[in-house]
Amino acid sequence: FAGLAAKHGPILSIRLGSKVDIVVTSPELAREVLRDQDSVFANRVMPDAGNAVSFGGVQNIVGNPVGPMWRLLRRLCVHEMLSPSGLANVHDLRRREFRSTLRYLHTKSGEPVDLGAQMFLNTMNVITSAMWGGTIGSESERAAVGSEFRGLVAEVTELLGTPNVSDFFPALAPFDLQGIRGKMERFRSRFDLMFAKIIQQRMKAQQDGGETATDFLECMLKMEKEGGDGKAPFTMDNVKAL
Repeated sequence: FAGLAAKHGPILSIRLGSKVDIVVTSPELAREVLRDQDSVFANRVMPDAGNAVSFGGVQNIVGNPVGPMWRLLRRLCVHEMLSPSGLANVHDLRRREFRSTLRYLHTKSGEPVDLGAQMFLNTMNVITSAMWGGTIGSESERAAVGSEFRGLVAEVTELLGTPNVSDFFPALAPFDLQGIRGKMERFRSRFDLMFAKIIQQRMKAQQDGGETATDFLECMLKMEKEGGDGKAPFTMDNVKAL
């Protein structure tokens, strides 16, 4: 791309299969596209694998086109999870996981350590705890669920980065020539089973009158209940998908 930009200028088009992509290579153009004209360019083109794992992309904040549902998801993330109270919770989780990482590294003193893998593990532990940490009881249970989640995320990420002929020639997508969509749908089913179990545990705790944490799952279930009164377009299937 740098070579093409040197020859043709900071903005160019390139054909990939039956699609034409636009490439911008200068800071000025990047600022124009990503900040100044963000509302024009905000919609994302989801790869076929992304559509498969996110129920067609319509219930996903990344692939959802700018509109009422996207604004609702953004409001949920910004005003619920990124509120002062939500950030305070994440801060405590981050401190706990960072101390856990330090303890682990201390036990490996004098030995080679994959620091990148540990930082990834640390970050994922914070994310999963913020999502549903108040549902999973013991530390060992949280570790088991977190391990399963990390494994699924790693496999999904690898598939998302795999070149897929369906993305270059959309007319071939129904044939799933490389089997990527089929694999993603199986991963989605595993996600669905895992999330369904976590949701059922939280709902049972609520029915039993137990104290529940203010995490992402709690926010989603609250909105799902409001949806029953016509205040928000959420169903239980939407909660699991999101």
